[in-house]
Amino acid sequence: MATQLGYGEGVGWDESDPIAPVSSLYGPNDELISLNGSDDEVLDSDSTYQEYIPSRDLGENELEIGMKFGSAEDFRLALRETALRGKFDIKFTKNDGDKFHSNAQASSSFIANKYLEQLRLNPKMPFSTLKSTIASDLDIDVSKHKVYRAKRKALEMIEGNEEEQYEKMRDYCSLISRINPGSIVKLQTEPTGVENKRRFMRVFIRYDVMKIGFKEGFRLLIGVDCCFLKGPYGGYLLSTVANDGNGQMFTVAIAVVESETRDSWEWFMGELMDAIGPYQDITFISDR
Repeated sequence: MATQLGYGEGVGWDESDPIAPVSSLYGPNDELISLNGSDDEVLDSDSTYQEYIPSRDLGENELEIGMKFGSAEDFRLALRETALRGKFDIKFTKNDGDKFHSNAQASSSFIANKYLEQLRLNPKMPFSTLKSTIASDLDIDVSKHKVYRAKRKALEMIEGNEEEQYEKMRDYCSLISRINPGSIVKLQTEPTGVENKRRFMRVFIRYDVMKIGFKEGFRLLIGVDCCFLKGPYGGYLLSTVANDGNGQMFTVAIAVVESETRDSWEWFMGELMDAIGPYQDITFISDR
């Protein structure tokens, strides 16, 4: 059963379960598999050793006995880099509390971390360019699919991923009503079948400044349109715009819905009329 939460104009704030998109963004992890080494060397815990910092040392410094790592992931990155540059394999026969499962192959996670700064400066780098750069730097040939996954992971680290943004929807809705009092936000969710987790369905947003602007001097003519949202979760953006006295476009309200259906349009138009107030002579135009 869908649940609709309202924010603004006297509607309370609901601290409910976290929101998730339709499905998880992540597929199976392609992290390293088991490696085996000889007995560990006993080190003096009082000695001072160099600390390995990926942003500074990845691809620059050689591994040394006693080198310190901030995390197991930092160690895996350094190990991959060293093995790839040296063109040799490192294998462990058993993974226990003191050893790590890994091999010398370049995973998408390794590539994402290695080229993170380059992609930060050039997020639109073509996949073919990234693939050729990897081949030149590491002397290996990686598949197009792995390059795609690597770039996606790098951009997620830079920009954040969509799934995390869905979990912040309630915070965003509450923020709108606090920053622009009088705004109306309607958030609709449904159960996922997982305890304490709900799925995003729809959101309707009408800022108070939109209502004020429309009432103060806009023609009673509203254009209605819809466009498909690209990305891993899809959906549709429904929007309404009006003309001001100078003939400029002015947004009246927007919504994001799961699909373009009669039900979603009726829901949107009903919320729109409630949000802008009663008018007798409004004309709606659409290319539908």
